[in-house]
Amino acid sequence: MVMRQGVLCVDDRWVEPKADDRTRLIQFERQIRDGVPLAQAVGRAAADIAITALGEVAAGFSRNPEATRAQLANVREKIDIRLKQSFSKSQLTLVEIDDAIGALVAELLPQLIGDVVAGAVQSAITGNDVQLRSLDGLEARIERLVEPQARALRPRAQQWCRRLEALDGLDNALAYRLPSGEPLQLLRVDRRTVK
Repeated sequence: MVMRQGVLCVDDRWVEPKADDRTRLIQFERQIRDGVPLAQAVGRAAADIAITALGEVAAGFSRNPEATRAQLANVREKIDIRLKQSFSKSQLTLVEIDDAIGALVAELLPQLIGDVVAGAVQSAITGNDVQLRSLDGLEARIERLVEPQARALRPRAQQWCRRLEALDGLDNALAYRLPSGEPLQLLRVDRRTVK
């Protein structure tokens, strides 16, 4: 499906919606584009939180913590580039963004796991209590690092969720129906209460 200035192309056929739907589609398109910087910032911040937590765990077990942190910084940079590229396209596809981030993590994970396992086994065999003791309080350290980032992200994430709910409202108000008779469903929002 393609949407352009209130007109739809569904199943390779251009559809001229009624005036009310055209207005809603124009609003939907505009609000999506206006929300791109916020979505990008939320995605980047969420990736930072995940990489920070992963970095602490990996560095705690790694035989070379600095090299591990450098690898994770490289992944963070690549994720940032992918986010910018995905959001700069004229066609936004969130699945592509998820796949790109997943591919980057999958690329690094086997090496990271190998290093962590090797480091843990080496510590256990050699009785390296220093490295094993350095893991004491790991959860608390991660919490201290991640909590300020999560607290800073929360208002922007909630703002993005409100935007998505508004977009879903526009979508749900569309009178247009697919040839099957079903609603268009440009977006589905699962409304859950935030704790």
